[in-house]
Amino acid sequence: MWQRFTERARMAVFFAQEEAQTFGGGLVDTEHFLLGLIRVSDSVALRVLDTLGVQPDLVRRRVERLLPAGDSKPTPDMTLTDGTKRVIDLAYDEARNLNNDYIGTEHLLLGLIREGSGIASQVLTKLRVDIEKVRNVVRELQAASPDLDPAEPDPVTPKDIKGASNLVSSAQKYMVDAMEIARERGSPVVSPEHFSLVLIRDHDSLAMRALTELGINAELLRQELLSLLPERDPSNTQEPNVSRSGIYVFAFSVEEAVLLGNESVGIEHILLSLIREKDSPSGKVFSRMGVTLEATRKVVKEIQKQDAGGQSPSGE
Repeated sequence: MWQRFTERARMAVFFAQEEAQTFGGGLVDTEHFLLGLIRVSDSVALRVLDTLGVQPDLVRRRVERLLPAGDSKPTPDMTLTDGTKRVIDLAYDEARNLNNDYIGTEHLLLGLIREGSGIASQVLTKLRVDIEKVRNVVRELQAASPDLDPAEPDPVTPKDIKGASNLVSSAQKYMVDAMEIARERGSPVVSPEHFSLVLIRDHDSLAMRALTELGINAELLRQELLSLLPERDPSNTQEPNVSRSGIYVFAFSVEEAVLLGNESVGIEHILLSLIREKDSPSGKVFSRMGVTLEATRKVVKEIQKQDAGGQSPSGE
């Protein structure tokens, strides 16, 4: 499911979760999705709204009138409402109708309008953002630029990924942990390096067992990863934002769970996502140490099989 999402569409999903936290809810509803969508800079959805004369600040004000702010403490228990799941299903339908093989912010915007009963649809309708106008603008933009916002190549193309929202929720735990580490260190952003600190907390975790199986010295890895972090800045008390690389790590962890056929995201999937984000400092550390994605996936599968059936990682 998530493999077909463009980078900006994935960012919209993550920002939607942040918006739900801001308004003190344990559920990501359509209004949070709309607020997340308008936070993604230079997106097709924003270009569509701009063409229709609708400014993001106006959308936010209209939504916030209906949502009192709540407890913004991060929580791992963030799940999608039935309405938001329907938005995603409708976004897929819109992509098919437009002959697009990816899910972009424009398709999510169309899904929000079509959903019909949620706060997002109500706000957009009152702003006269109707479905046919948006479809026409999207077609015009795509005609002018066919390569408007394509997804990255899919590592896997499952026909149907059930329980994807549960995967996102289980991955959220590690985002919360990384945010806490970034906050403790006074970092302005959550980066893959903060995820790496989550990774090395437990020597007996499946992730660290996999690295040991690959011949990686755990203490050497710990020192390499810790060296990437800047000095602690106690003067910075602001909530850290999530870097683009951090969002990739979050999204990739969900995809890795899908690739391995797992029902929830574990620390081993965070490891695989860190390796996948190869241009980050953490990714370069793993590359220098000879840790490859395919080899790590293979070892993780073997250890999971061992834990499930009592076999050794080598299969003996």
